[in-house]
Amino acid sequence: MVKEQDWENDKYVVSWLEGIVKKDDYKREFALFFDWLQQRHPELDTPTKLIEKRINDLRSDNPVDREFFESLVVSFKNHLEQKNLKEGTIRAYLRSVRSFFSRNRLPLQFKRKEMKVEESLEVRENHKPKWIIGNEEIRAVYSISRIEDRALLLTLYHTGLSPIDLCELKIENFTNTVGESRLYDKEGKWKAKEHVYLEKKREKTDVWQKTCLSEEAVHDVGLVLMKRGYPKEGYLLLTRKHQPLTVRYINERLKELVGLALGKKYGKEFQGSDLRDAYNDALLRSDLKQEIKDIMFGHERAGARGHYHVSEATIKEAYEKVFPYLSINSIRRSREDIARISTQQKELIDMLKELIRLEIRKELTKEDREGRDKYLEKLKEFQDRLEKLT
Repeated sequence: MVKEQDWENDKYVVSWLEGIVKKDDYKREFALFFDWLQQRHPELDTPTKLIEKRINDLRSDNPVDREFFESLVVSFKNHLEQKNLKEGTIRAYLRSVRSFFSRNRLPLQFKRKEMKVEESLEVRENHKPKWIIGNEEIRAVYSISRIEDRALLLTLYHTGLSPIDLCELKIENFTNTVGESRLYDKEGKWKAKEHVYLEKKREKTDVWQKTCLSEEAVHDVGLVLMKRGYPKEGYLLLTRKHQPLTVRYINERLKELVGLALGKKYGKEFQGSDLRDAYNDALLRSDLKQEIKDIMFGHERAGARGHYHVSEATIKEAYEKVFPYLSINSIRRSREDIARISTQQKELIDMLKELIRLEIRKELTKEDREGRDKYLEKLKEFQDRLEKLT
């Protein structure tokens, strides 16, 4: 295997790893690809030669040359699949290779489903269903947490950011196109109350993720920043000892909280990235177009669509559809209650018509009075449900 020290000082490796939190993981994963590459193309013995060939290939009129590295990475994927590795492990190795090219501004372009990972039969037979934490469980974790932990929990869950991206999330990321803060007003006072738009490039893939910090997360983040004197720059969230977040800290903190709220067996295996799975589950339940889901999750968009921008208004409108599945304030945001009341609209109209008919009659029979009282009682129940939702 190629030793890391043989290539880790290459200028393109230095450029690639700049700003990445888990550098050791990326170097270890890339080393496996580089070693595999040497056995097939020994002439490509430095990262610089990979970049130089990529530049020359893209200038070629020959499509085989232009797609040399795409074909190479697909072959590497097939090689990994034959080693009986789990899907997540294979994706991690592919992620590092793709990241090397994309962060050097030479991203690889794959055809639709070309990078779909197929686990071996042996791996599939030994597969255990993955537990995805649900909204009810997250509420339970939230209920036992301190304000700093609540802000951490909701920021991950309601934005869909990965732990690595949260570690690098700064207050300055919340600015609009003219550089104005989305969190503070012009006098420097906290103004955020509703969903706040967030656009951040993912550390792993260099793909832009467009999402929102929910109004519930905004509330808790605001309380945390208030305790810090409402800073205008720097990391959005810190550890309990006021140090920059790390992936290890996030995982250990959430493991502890999930274990306390749901039981040790759940806390033992829990990772911060599991909240990203829960966010994705909410996207899937929200009946959004696949393109919008990809943007809000930070995935590359298929084909030429990736060259076109999507407006902030479109993302915020989509987020409104997703939020009922993310909200931990179930009474106010219950989609089920709203849907149930909507189906009763015709019944409500019929009751009102009958009440009007009874009111204009000069004399009411005993049966009429009982019917009127019944309608009024139902209307009062309907009003009570509406008040709970507002």
